[in-house]
Amino acid sequence: MPQNLDAAADQADSNDLISFLKAIPDGRYRRGVRYPQWFLLLVAVLGILSGCRSSRDLEAFAKRHRESLNQALGLDFKRWPSDATFLYLFNKAHLQQFGEVLQAWMISQIPGGADGVEQLVCDGKTLRGSAIETEEGNHRFVAQVRILLTCNEPEFAALPPGQIVPILADQGLYIGSERSFYRVLHAHGQAHRRGRARPPQAPRPVPRLRAAAPKQVWSWDITYLPTSVRGVWLYLYLVIDVWSRKVVAWDVAEREDPAIAANLVSRACIRERISKRRRQPLILHADNGNAMRAATLESRLEDLGVLRSFSRPRVSNDNPYSESLFRTAKYRPDYPSRPFASKEEACQWVSSFVDWYNHRHRHSGIKFVTPQQRHSGQAVEICRHRAVVYEQARQRNPRRWTRSTRCWRQPEVVWINPPPPEIEPMPVMLTVAS
Repeated sequence: MPQNLDAAADQADSNDLISFLKAIPDGRYRRGVRYPQWFLLLVAVLGILSGCRSSRDLEAFAKRHRESLNQALGLDFKRWPSDATFLYLFNKAHLQQFGEVLQAWMISQIPGGADGVEQLVCDGKTLRGSAIETEEGNHRFVAQVRILLTCNEPEFAALPPGQIVPILADQGLYIGSERSFYRVLHAHGQAHRRGRARPPQAPRPVPRLRAAAPKQVWSWDITYLPTSVRGVWLYLYLVIDVWSRKVVAWDVAEREDPAIAANLVSRACIRERISKRRRQPLILHADNGNAMRAATLESRLEDLGVLRSFSRPRVSNDNPYSESLFRTAKYRPDYPSRPFASKEEACQWVSSFVDWYNHRHRHSGIKFVTPQQRHSGQAVEICRHRAVVYEQARQRNPRRWTRSTRCWRQPEVVWINPPPPEIEPMPVMLTVAS
């Protein structure tokens, strides 16, 4: 496109966009061009103001409005311009000067000229290029055409708006704010992440697991046990049934190894009589540690028919039952005040702790029955008997109770991350470890 665009604009009728476009000399040098330049520019301007974001969008726009354009302009085009036609036009056109002249023509259409407009702005809500009536009766036009033309110039094609705006200011130009540039580029699909940095990842969904009976949801984790050698640790593996809080398997090892975890889960499944032919598969929940994500454990769980579930990264609340169990273990009064001298000593203490926890510890989360009683089904009868005792005491001395007696009903359902009250509980969708 030639440099004397201002002279070409002066020759055009100030009230006619088509005359303005026809007065611009053709900058293409290829023989046998099928479409006049003014027609392509008109389609491009109308398409961009209608929300087109690429040359393919312009091709679709021209195809969709071919008949109406032929009828309005008195043309007889049998086909519509392709995306390559628009790309060739934009490569040959001087987009910056064309944008400046187009903006000047748009200002000339406003009563009072530039004095009647506060500023050419980008309407971030409509982004449709429509004129907006003001109280003075003038029009404020959307300047997204010039912003797009400027950002697609070779000089600015590889720069973000944060650098384009200062460069334009150094050249004595102000088209719009940096935020206006981003709004227009986002609306037209031209604001994409560049470089080798990993793009932001969508947040992982919250794991919501529901257990209504034992042997439905298990949780497991690994914690450190100190030794007498500084910097050397023992690793305690614990698997807990979420519904009953029973420790179904444990082990102490000198390293964190997925093979040890796989064997531990296998022994627990055999002891609890969990097979692959179950109608409702067992769900094993864990955090995102290396042993939890390892292929060795994944393959073993697939053979056992066990589904896997994982916490969100860096969210310890997604595995609360294992974390609470470790807190109970390490803050027991009989927890050794000195580090363990050997693995055998650690195994001896863990064995006594698990026996106490499963058979003598009355858990507050399950109405103060032991995990073994709830796991075996005895807790319902125990709590029913407690309710009868309280009701009899109330009948003997009713003035001691101003309300109902204490509720000893066992919790029927246990959740990992229960859904909010306004959300209906949805079945958990998990895939078999593969």
